[in-house]
Amino acid sequence: MSRSVPSSTRRSRPSLVLLVLALVALGLWVVPATAGGACGATSMQSWKDFDGDGSRDLAIGVPGETIGVDAAAGGVHVLYGSPGGPTAAGDQFWNQGSPGVASNPMPGERFGFAVAAGDFDGDGCGDLVSSARGQKVSGVSSAGAVHVLYGTPAGLSGAGSQYWHQDVADILDTPAPAEFFGYDLDTGYLNDDDYADLAISVLFEGDTGAVAVLYGSPAGLTASGNELWSQDSPGIRDAGFDCQSEFFGTSISIGDYDNDSFGDLAVGVPGEDLGDAGGTNCGGAGYLAEAGAINVIYGSAAGLTAAGDQFLHQNKAGVMGTAGEGDDFGQSLGRGDFDNDGVVDLAIGVTGEDPAGMSNAGAVNVLYGSGAGLTAAGDQYLHQGTSGVLDAPDTDESFGFSLVGADFGQSAHADLAIGVPNEEVLFSGAGAVNVLYGSNAGLSSAADQFWTQGSAGVADAAERDDAFGRDLGRGDYADDGGSDLVIGVPFEDDVGYTEFSGTGAVHVLFGGGADGLTGAGSQLWTQGTPGVLEIPEQGDDMGTVIAGSR
Repeated sequence: MSRSVPSSTRRSRPSLVLLVLALVALGLWVVPATAGGACGATSMQSWKDFDGDGSRDLAIGVPGETIGVDAAAGGVHVLYGSPGGPTAAGDQFWNQGSPGVASNPMPGERFGFAVAAGDFDGDGCGDLVSSARGQKVSGVSSAGAVHVLYGTPAGLSGAGSQYWHQDVADILDTPAPAEFFGYDLDTGYLNDDDYADLAISVLFEGDTGAVAVLYGSPAGLTASGNELWSQDSPGIRDAGFDCQSEFFGTSISIGDYDNDSFGDLAVGVPGEDLGDAGGTNCGGAGYLAEAGAINVIYGSAAGLTAAGDQFLHQNKAGVMGTAGEGDDFGQSLGRGDFDNDGVVDLAIGVTGEDPAGMSNAGAVNVLYGSGAGLTAAGDQYLHQGTSGVLDAPDTDESFGFSLVGADFGQSAHADLAIGVPNEEVLFSGAGAVNVLYGSNAGLSSAADQFWTQGSAGVADAAERDDAFGRDLGRGDYADDGGSDLVIGVPFEDDVGYTEFSGTGAVHVLFGGGADGLTGAGSQLWTQGTPGVLEIPEQGDDMGTVIAGSR
């Protein structure tokens, strides 16, 4: 089957650039998707299928995009799927100037900073969520907001779109400066219905951070029963230190970690301050600033509940590694059933970890799910110095900066892709991705893959500070039953526009074969790829985030 997206062909600067920019400035630069079939039955598999035609669609955040004269107003590309993978046919480019989308483009609002997909109204067509973390709300700078575009048989539509922030009636709390409502997003089934729910990080809520939850309904997301979770919520545990911002909500991941059929919310708290056996006060002996932790809030028929909340970190009995200052345990999260026992497991990025004495080389802890929730039993501690894991740890490489779990092969086990965006590949900061494959005993370093822009079949070449692997996504984009890996390269310089740095790019590596992911037929997408709307510009950062990254 054909997966033909030219990887070396770049669009020359077109004569219609001024017309394009004029259309963008007017908010008219959206092309309708090709009409597909009727929306199908509701399932998690349909969430990234925005037009209901059976093929997964790819949403890519471009938060640095200039809209008209507004720098970093932001946008989102949607590439619609086909049996051969994503295609530019019917490409949509959404921004706050698009018809039906609330608000207007403004400098620094960064629409597309986080993106996610879910079926919030249960019609079988996926819906797209995009945050604008820097959105001014009711005159409050960078309070943050979230937009929801609903899927139809003709693709995503601005008609009926929703605009959520903390000044919407009945939404808990109120806007405050630089709270970043929408810093991270994830979706799942948190209660006993067939409508996807949305978790929204509010990174600087109350200085320590919070996560807002909106529940789905036949009419889509609703304020009814919305929740705001933080370490100040009754029943939610922490270490008792509140010396500085703890960044509760830096990462969020919804999975069924206790196998009760309800989704559970894992929240990364990489700024959590811990103490050793003698550490009892901020700055005192044994005090560990930003060692990091996670909270896990469990779902029920009525939604999330504090009952059984878990507070986990590297000082917990059985959790491998040792908590250290600046470890940032919880900086990233990724889920999957790595041992194929029917229960979802959680991978946790520890990007400030110092394996082999290499400062900030990074590591990953894997906690396995059970009927009682996540457990330290069988916990794995992985880094580039672990036996069989390709390459060696080096200073500031940030192994584990991004994580995504999916079955890239044919084993029925979930596998784990691990972003190493600061990996030195001929040049510092070129970036790489390690892929560890699952087994009945959990993740294995056997057959570990190490992907770079110098790998066979992967287009382009490693360059300084490209940050290949800074974000990762997954989905069956080839419609062959296997999962494929999407790799963001947000600081890529488009070859056809050499005067522009940080235009950004996205690679798609196809999986599903017995050997897992392959470079054969891989795709490279930029705003210079023929058929893709917009043109590359400095600082666009295409690929900073990808829908389905968790």
